[in-house]
Amino acid sequence: MSKGRIYPEPVTETTARVIEGLESSGFFGDQECDKEITEEKFNEALTSKFLQGEDLELSPEEILKVLDMSIIMSSLRRLEKLNIVGSIDDEGVEKFFLTEFGRKNWKKFK
Repeated sequence: MSKGRIYPEPVTETTARVIEGLESSGFFGDQECDKEITEEKFNEALTSKFLQGEDLELSPEEILKVLDMSIIMSSLRRLEKLNIVGSIDDEGVEKFFLTEFGRKNWKKFK
């Protein structure tokens, strides 16, 4: 469970197995990807399948999409901690923007 959301037990069990496999492969160290964000993204993807009555299996393309989003969100969170970007919730959709500090200093971060 992450971000205060509660997921169905079959979803969290499947996600836990996926995260365990990623940990043992060194994914989180190699990719500088946040484990909690990755867990959240897998929970979301698997919950969608669960609610549609589908098997809790992801295709290779679906797995890559989840991992890509996890890497992107991890990067955005690091930039947010550095005050380079900020975020707002717009009707349930998180949107990111360049902060004043980010606009003034973006060339330094290339």
